[in-house]
Amino acid sequence: MEGRLNGYVKSVVLLEQAWVRDGKLTIRALLEQAGSSLGEKIEVGRFARFNVKTA
Repeated sequence: MEGRLNGYVKSVVLLEQAWVRDGKLTIRALLEQAGSSLGEKIEVGRFARFNVKTA
């Protein structure tokens, strides 16, 4: 049960999702990496979710 819940969380929570350009990197890790190179803390203020359906 815990494995299914973790899989669901990774697919729904933005910061736990894989980055599109590099599937090994999560959005959280990407923000931490960018923040450390800039010397600033980066936070997500808001985001929009889109569903793309193929015909």
